[in-house]
Order: sequence, then C-alpha cells, then structure tokens
Amino acid sequence: MTTSRQRNSFDRDQYFNAGAARIPAVHYGVHAYCKEFGIPLEAHVNVSGGTRFVSSQVRNGIPIERRRIENDVRGGLSELLAKAVNKGSLDNELTAQDKERLLDYLSTYGALNDKGKYVGTDRAGYASEPSVLDVEYEAQPPIPLKELLADPRSAGNLSFGETLFQQSTMMQPVGGMDAIPYAFAARLRREVQYDVRVTNIGRTDDGVRIRYAKADGSAGVAEADFCICTIPFSVLKGINADFSEQVKAGIKAFNYSSAGKVAWEAPRFWETENHIYGGISYVDSDSNLTWYPSDNFNAPKGTLVGTYNFAGQAERFAAMSWQEQYAASRASVERIHPGKGVLLDKPIAVNWMHIPYSQGAWADESPGVTHDHAQVKAILDGDGPFFFAGQHLSPMGAWMEAAIRSSHVALERVYDRVKAT
Repeated sequence: MTTSRQRNSFDRDQYFNAGAARIPAVHYGVHAYCKEFGIPLEAHVNVSGGTRFVSSQVRNGIPIERRRIENDVRGGLSELLAKAVNKGSLDNELTAQDKERLLDYLSTYGALNDKGKYVGTDRAGYASEPSVLDVEYEAQPPIPLKELLADPRSAGNLSFGETLFQQSTMMQPVGGMDAIPYAFAARLRREVQYDVRVTNIGRTDDGVRIRYAKADGSAGVAEADFCICTIPFSVLKGINADFSEQVKAGIKAFNYSSAGKVAWEAPRFWETENHIYGGISYVDSDSNLTWYPSDNFNAPKGTLVGTYNFAGQAERFAAMSWQEQYAASRASVERIHPGKGVLLDKPIAVNWMHIPYSQGAWADESPGVTHDHAQVKAILDGDGPFFFAGQHLSPMGAWMEAAIRSSHVALERVYDRVKAT
C-alpha cells in the first residue's frame, strides 16, 4: 500500500463521492433528515440501458450495451421455457389454461415470435438506427444464450438494480453526499470538535470520561453521563477502553470489508458519443466497473468513477502505487470505451481499508457471517454508561440509513436507562 500523498485538482464544479454515493427511496431516516435540514436532492441514475458489459468470455470482450444483454438473456430463457411447456415437460405443474397463459406471457416478456422463437428485439437496440420512413432499419441480432451464460457475473450485474436498496433510480444530494454530515454539523457547532483523536474511553463514578489528542499535540478531556460510541469497530478495538470483557470480545469479532475507488475528471464522451446518462458499466478486471455521473447532464466535463472494487480485488489494487492504480483504472475504462482512456485526467484514488479512521469500507456482509448472540446483545443493551451505534450494528449493512436506525435505537435505550433511574 502506497503512503505517498495525493492532491485533488478537480475543477470547482466537480466532486467525487469517495464513500457513500446514493440513497434509495426506502431509506426513510435519511430522507427525513434531508427534508428537515433542507438538503436538496436530485435523481441518481443507478441503472441505464446504454451502459456497457465487457467480458472476455462474451464476444471476445467487445463492449455490449446493457439493454442488449438484458433482453437477449430474457428472450433466450423465455424461448427455453416455451419449448419446455410445448413438449409437456411441465404438465404435472400446469393446467392446460395455465400453459396457455404462460405462453402468452412469455411471448410478450421475451419478445418471442409466433413460433415461440427469440430472433431479437428492438428493445435490445439497433444495428442500424431508424431515420425516416421507407428507409430500413434493424434491431441488433441476438447473442445466443449459451454465450451469455459463459460470464458467471452477468446474473448478478443484471439483477443489481432490482434489489430493495439498489433501485434503478435513486437519489443524491446536490453537490455531493457530504451535504448530509455538514447539515448535522451546522446544528452542532458548539458540540463538534474537529481534528481530535480519541485515546482513552473510561468510566467515572457517575458517567464517562473521554480523553483525546488534538492536532497541535495537546490533550483534552470530555465528561458526560453517557457515551454513544459510533467509532467503527475496526478502529475502536485499537483504543484503550473500559468496556466489559464480553463487549470487547464482541467488538474484536467484527471484520470489515475492503473497497476502493478511482475517479477522473473528463469531457463527457460517454454522453456525447455513447448516449449514456448515468448508470454503471461492468468489466471483468480488478477495476470492476465504471460509474457515470448523474448530475449536470450535457455539461462540458464530469466526474467519472473508473474503478469501484471490493474484497480481493480491492486489496490487490491497494497493494499498487497510486500511479499503478491510475493506470489500471484507465485501462479498464479504455476497454469499455476504446480510444477514450487518454481523455481521463486528474485521477484520485481511495482504498478504504487503509484510511486510518475507517480501516474498512463497512462491516463484513459476506454470506455466512455470524456473531455471538450474547456478545451482540451485550453491545446493543449498552455497557454501563456506554452505548453503541453505527452501520455495523444494523442488518441493513453498508448504508447511512443503517447508522441512523441503529443510532435511534441507542437513543431509545439511553432514554429508557434515564427513565428507569
């Protein structure tokens, strides 16, 4: 991991969401605060039919529009299912009326012809575009389903925008996600101290004592009746704290996931030449994807995220120098947009596992991750005057909404404690 500094030199009207970047409609807590604080929101395009899929296993790695992959998969699967119905393979599952209805559904859903075949559809885009009457145009020829299935990532990428928290159209604060924490900070001017590092979390006879170091080298102390600790457990486990042994063990049991991004300032070639307005393109490299901006459409320049990677990808990336990370990201964008990599400028990279006061992007959400029930209960119930909150304590996972909901629960428990005593 490189330790040299980077300096961001984006134009004043450009910004890069290095961390959180989108808000689903169902994140009620975030939306409530945005409304209360007057934070203006705009649409964030999470899924766009014009974005590209690039896989060395499909069409020799040429960029293919998402709408083409999506509709050819749908058409191919619909044709297979229609064949199974017509052969009687589902007679034990469906009545004659069910079969008729299903075939009618598949003919529309999969764009099948009157023989139950998928021969392509204009939903997938055009090989030659319509212009005027009496001039022929044609849809893209279909890519065989067998070829599309060769890329094991395609199912996840295609269904990405259909999960509850990854909707096709989401929201974002105008000008960047930091509008939300700045709005909180504006209401806590006297309470918030910047450029301090917590060094010790201790108890007093009737509350808590937090020791911290200031940027100028001096020390400070804060005392209160209660402490709601929102420090990521990846960082908290390295701070001397007067917690119970069970709570300490629970904190140490949390693992955090790695993630990284590389962003660029560039002329908006993806809009002017490829007609891509927002959304995500996918590529089978450690850069993983390219993410297009959803603000200021048709402006001269935009911020393009040329890399957003996770887990093993992110740590392989983080092991490289900044220049190597930039080069890998540029090469990935070049595969999606041949000839355009040279237009990328002013790169900036972030590797979240190596950010000192994060030490990870979010608490590990891998399948099968479990925590000791007694330890989790001890953390959530509170440890004397200490209570805990953060995205790591919510099953919603890597979202601001998770942090907000867990904070509300922590506040309720403080209230219950005060009321009881």
